[in-house]
Amino acid sequence: MNPVIFNSVSYIDIKSVCLQRTRRQQLMKPPMRSELQNTPYDTYSEEQLNMRRKCEILKYATPATKTNRLTKQQQFVQLVNGNLARRNYTNNQLQVGACADNHNYVPTSSTSCGIPGPGITLILDPTVPLYNYKPQNTAPSSIPVEESPPFETFIGTDIVISRIYPTELFVLYIGNTIPMSLTPFRFSIPFTISTNLSGDIKITQVYVYVYYNSTVMTSNDVYGIYNNGFTPLISEVPVVSTVLEPRVGNTYRGVLYVDNMQVYSTPGFVLDVKVLFVTNPNYGVDTICNPTGGGSFSIETI
Repeated sequence: MNPVIFNSVSYIDIKSVCLQRTRRQQLMKPPMRSELQNTPYDTYSEEQLNMRRKCEILKYATPATKTNRLTKQQQFVQLVNGNLARRNYTNNQLQVGACADNHNYVPTSSTSCGIPGPGITLILDPTVPLYNYKPQNTAPSSIPVEESPPFETFIGTDIVISRIYPTELFVLYIGNTIPMSLTPFRFSIPFTISTNLSGDIKITQVYVYVYYNSTVMTSNDVYGIYNNGFTPLISEVPVVSTVLEPRVGNTYRGVLYVDNMQVYSTPGFVLDVKVLFVTNPNYGVDTICNPTGGGSFSIETI
């Protein structure tokens, strides 16, 4: 397997590919839970529910289908009894007259309606709900295939940001329908800063990092990248602004805006977006990104 090349430098080997595959499997979203139908057995008896379902089935049974189930002997008996002519209903009519809409609550013997088998009394009660009844649906000739999104994000709640090391903010998965191989993103996320220290808290710098496994793809921490022997593989990430509201009690609220985060958008890439807040003072201060409180996390391509 040939390695993927980033700016003429090989950063991916088979271990990296396997790690990316594992990461993707861990990011699979569980399917939506099926909504179960509420049971009506607390209100209606099994006999009532079975009767309602039986009448509904007879109501939409086609004459041709029903006739094909009869033996010659059964058809002869119906002809002698004068019941065979009752099969000349349209598909939208009830094959058994006792279960037609205009015959609600009228008890009728199944034998007089030409239904083979042991005789029972048919009563259509529309007040009894249909339960365990699945109508026959006609499948269309072609079903449109829902396209996967160009990218997906996976983010937690109340993300505590380290004062020393970059903290994972969210995971960015590149889908198959991404239009470009190099895609710029911008995103915003609310955060809170809490402290018991007196005096004002200032944000001196916010560092944003994009990782492919353990490789830094891009960042706005130029000194940190060069200090560790790396260079930005795509471009530096500009932090547009960090809007910080006045202190209320011991808490500040703000929004982090990041613009033009350009990354290689090869389908299947699993990228980690990390962040590091530097405040003054930087100790005795807790920073939490809370995408579910004080606003919402948003991301889009530009």
